[in-house]
Amino acid sequence: SIMFNSKIVGTVNGTAGGWGNLGGGLTQVLMPAIYRLFRGFGLSLSTSWRLSMFFPVALYVVLVSWLWFCTQDTTTGKFNITMLGKTRRAGLSDYIRVCLDYRVFLMIMQYSACFG
Repeated sequence: SIMFNSKIVGTVNGTAGGWGNLGGGLTQVLMPAIYRLFRGFGLSLSTSWRLSMFFPVALYVVLVSWLWFCTQDTTTGKFNITMLGKTRRAGLSDYIRVCLDYRVFLMIMQYSACFG
């Protein structure tokens, strides 16, 4: 809320909340529809349910691939890390080191408990 002018902060919060509710509502509509689609192909109840859970995974794989290959970091092109005073980009070992920090683990657990 501190990122926006006090005159529009209510509109901004309402819009952000509305987009979140839209995502939840679409999930409630689309997932059973995808399940019914698989059931319509003659698959068993458990197989249809399990396959419908892979739909969001497939959607994310397509979207991540599109973002990776078809977008740029900033409006001026690739992000230059030297602007931050760094000499190298973060590598896999950096991410592993961060994930091994107990505070990060606790944050992940808390987040997953809040949102599933």
